[in-house]
Amino acid sequence: MSIKIFGLNNNNPHLNFSFITNLKKLKNIKLTISGLLLALSVICIISACRKESTAITTGVPSGIIGYLGGSLTYNATDGYRTVGGTRFWVGNDRSYGGGTVTVWASGMAAGNSNKYWSAFDSLYVGNIPRGSTAVVWFELLSHGNEDYTTVYNAAVSVLAEIRRRIPGVTIYISGMNGYVQPQICSGVTPEAPPQMRQIAAQLVAEGRALAGPLMPELTTTQTTSGAGCHANNTGKPILGNILVDFFDK
Repeated sequence: MSIKIFGLNNNNPHLNFSFITNLKKLKNIKLTISGLLLALSVICIISACRKESTAITTGVPSGIIGYLGGSLTYNATDGYRTVGGTRFWVGNDRSYGGGTVTVWASGMAAGNSNKYWSAFDSLYVGNIPRGSTAVVWFELLSHGNEDYTTVYNAAVSVLAEIRRRIPGVTIYISGMNGYVQPQICSGVTPEAPPQMRQIAAQLVAEGRALAGPLMPELTTTQTTSGAGCHANNTGKPILGNILVDFFDK
C-alpha cells in the first residue's frame, strides 16, 4: 500500500527533488520576512523610547530666572511672587518702567549709563548669591507708534545683547498682555499687543528664542483706574499664575 503526498510525483523522483527544494526556498523567504518584521519592530520601539525620553527631558531649565521689559513686566513678576513663585529675580526693577523694545535697543550703545541695562545688570549681579541665572524672560512691549520692522530689528538686537551679558542663557519671549474691550490702556494702541505677539512668534520660528507664556487680555475689573494699563490686586495673580504654570511646573 502506498501513500500519495499532495505535490509529490511518485513516478518522477526528479520532480520530487525540485518540489522539496522550492519548499525550502519558501521557508527561507518566510524566515527572512519574519526577521525583517522583527527588526522593524525593534526600530520602532527604540524610536518611540527616544521620543518619550525627549518629551520627558524637555522643559524650562532649572535655576534663577531673569527678566526684562517694562512696567507691565514687573507688574506680572509682582503677581508671580504674590502667588508664591520664587525663581524670578528679586530686587529693584522699577527702572524698567517705560521699557519698550526700541528703548532697550537704543540704550545698548550707551552701555551701563542706560537706566534699563543698568537695572538689568544690578538685578543679575544681585541675584548671583541665589544661584545661576539660566533663563531670561523677555516680554516685548510697545506703545504701538512704531512699525513692525523697527520693533523686530530692535528685538533681535536686544536678544543678542542678553546673550552677550549672560553667555549660554536660555531666552523665552512673549508679547505684552492685551485688554478686553471696552478696557483700554492710555498711550498704547489696540494694535500693539497683537503686533508684539506676532513679532515674538516670528523670532521663535527663526530660532532666535523659545516661546514664552502667552500673556492674557485683562478686563476693566482686573486693571487699575486712571491709565488702565496695569493689573490691580485682582489682575496680578492672574498674570502671576500664568508665569508659575509656565516656568515652575
